[in-house]
Amino acid sequence: MESRGDIVAFVGQVVDSFRDITEEKGLSLLLSSGHSSLAALFDADKWEKILKNLLSNAIKFTPADGQIAVRCQVEENRVVLTIRDNGIGIPSEHLLHIFDRFYQVDTSLTRAYEGSGIGLALAHELTRLVGGTIAVASTPGLATTFTLALPFHPISEEEPVEMLPSKVATDAGPWLFTRARPEAAEHNATRPLILLVEDNTELLTFLAESLSGHYRVLTASTGREGLDIALDELPEIVVSDVMMPEMDGYQLTRRLKTNPVTDHIAVVLLTARSAAANRHQGLAEGADDYLTKPFDLDELRLRLRNLISRQQKLRDFYEKKIGLSPTVPQGPEPLRMAVQEAFVARLNLLIEANLDDSSFRAESLADEVAMSIRTLNRKLTMLAGVSPARLIRTYRLRRAIDLLRAGHPVSETSYMVGFDHPTNFSTAFKELYKKSPSEYLESY
Repeated sequence: MESRGDIVAFVGQVVDSFRDITEEKGLSLLLSSGHSSLAALFDADKWEKILKNLLSNAIKFTPADGQIAVRCQVEENRVVLTIRDNGIGIPSEHLLHIFDRFYQVDTSLTRAYEGSGIGLALAHELTRLVGGTIAVASTPGLATTFTLALPFHPISEEEPVEMLPSKVATDAGPWLFTRARPEAAEHNATRPLILLVEDNTELLTFLAESLSGHYRVLTASTGREGLDIALDELPEIVVSDVMMPEMDGYQLTRRLKTNPVTDHIAVVLLTARSAAANRHQGLAEGADDYLTKPFDLDELRLRLRNLISRQQKLRDFYEKKIGLSPTVPQGPEPLRMAVQEAFVARLNLLIEANLDDSSFRAESLADEVAMSIRTLNRKLTMLAGVSPARLIRTYRLRRAIDLLRAGHPVSETSYMVGFDHPTNFSTAFKELYKKSPSEYLESY
């Protein structure tokens, strides 16, 4: 999302937020610009993350008494930023891969500076998302220069411009999403909700930023925190690392899949363990998919899309089954489908047991399955595309068909399926079937 602001001042603010850490390390941090100000519309949030990752990288690989220089120039409707350091440099054979996810330059010279190989990949991904370009040039032992070209939309100099606040931490650590990102809470409410659980902050940030264009994203840094969020928010998919403190990915999967509140949630496990035994363990706990690090981001996106598509097909399937024979499924059905169908069947049985009770409502159904009305509503909406109130109403009206066909009068049927008055029953019946009960019987 673009913000209105002064680009030159904004870049200066981001750079200044790193001065404490550069002073502690004994580095010189310089900033120069060909303009004193530049009023524009630009994606400040992504720009900041790009700059943060590049500056963090420069600080990491520049020894004490070194220098980092940032230059801001304007060329037509784009800002060209250069970040140059006189650190250890990057060998030429590694330059082509420097933006690859998980890539690390494996030499004795760089081993002391190793990270997760995510920061530059995130900067590259964000640059691509805003329509910009990023390039790197390096001479081992002398200097490394990253060149960014980021687009902006100019605005009139007469229009008021606010200083955009920087979110970069003073320790230059990776910026993390809050538990409920603004996108998750306020915008794009129709997008699927996913939860990312990962204790590597760089990878967590990279994944969240990369997926936020198509999903509402929640994040957790431990398995236990992920379980709490999943119970509270009921995301459609949980993407979790396996090796984590407190509760690993296998334990998290088991807890999710054995809890009736969360057993419908799809789980994708990410792990550096590629052995068949490890994959089998994850799948045995109920995981729906499995990816081995390093993984391809496009492949993860495709797997998530396929899971969402499968869940939508299941929703359509179960919505059609509302009000049909309330029996628990038998036979060799896929585990995921059997678990979900068993839940729908249980709800049907509970409604059937209270079919003629007009006081049996959504809250009553939630009490019967030991869930809050909010939890039941979210689970049932994701599972069958209906609210608890609609489920009860639709079940009653479909059961009314059986009673009418069996020869019960309209007025008697209305009370037998829990309506207080035949008029209300006739109105609801016509809304669902486009015919009054009498018209339906005549056509039948």
